[in-house]
Amino acid sequence: MPITKCHVENNSYIKTGMSPEEYCQIWVPVLYNTLPEQRGYKARCIEELAKVTGFTEQSIKNWGADFKGHPDYVKVILKQANIINEFRQLFKKHFIDGT
Repeated sequence: MPITKCHVENNSYIKTGMSPEEYCQIWVPVLYNTLPEQRGYKARCIEELAKVTGFTEQSIKNWGADFKGHPDYVKVILKQANIINEFRQLFKKHFIDGT
């Protein structure tokens, strides 16, 4: 399959990545009904990051309080997970919820 401009643009979009903080700010409230200021937010964030990255929760805790110690490639994984979650939400909205 030849590489098109669309492939290149999409690949560049994904390669920009998404920080763990950004990912959690978007998806923990949606998936766990827990806001950043609520008790348990950090635990849900760590749980979700472990789920989508394949790292253990302890490994994610070892990245530090602000997750700045994460491997660089995690940002790409999180961007991909973000896209998948967006598709899931659209599918749910249009095909399951019936709106």
